[in-house]
Amino acid sequence: MENNRGQIVIGGLIMIAIAVIVGAIILQASAQNIGTMTDKITVTENISVIPARISNTSLNVSIPLSLTNKYASTDWRYTDCKMSGFTASVNNGDELTVTTDYVFTDTGTFVLKDTAATDAIVADAGTNKTLVTYTYCPSTYSKDSGSRAVAGLIIIMIALAIAVVAMSPVLQNKLGME
Repeated sequence: MENNRGQIVIGGLIMIAIAVIVGAIILQASAQNIGTMTDKITVTENISVIPARISNTSLNVSIPLSLTNKYASTDWRYTDCKMSGFTASVNNGDELTVTTDYVFTDTGTFVLKDTAATDAIVADAGTNKTLVTYTYCPSTYSKDSGSRAVAGLIIIMIALAIAVVAMSPVLQNKLGME
């Protein structure tokens, strides 16, 4: 009778290695998808000032502008996931002051007021750009806080499952160590 103990141990180790690799791939893919479901996104964009509203080197009226990621009024995010962290500046880096130089609505529109600071937008080498930064909920963001919490637990469970698979032979003492 042959002793196949070595083959059994090597076969078991190969199966564990394959299971850990497949588990790691599933973990990475799941974490990436769950991240889009649970994380808000912060973006910075350049908004062009409408040339028709410019008189020489200054704004001649207050200008309403929309952000790229503005919510439609029928979108659940319009009322349940307001935009936040909004800042506006001139292309040269000078910050604009909220309520003095602009007014922001947390649904994705803002109004540049006709002030000396906003006139700098037009005077800035003719670029007519306002640099804005804000945080918003992407379309993949989960509406329910409970589902976002459970999604985080899924990653933990997958990681624990990988750990159990990797440690199971040792725990069962099947590697020939006695």
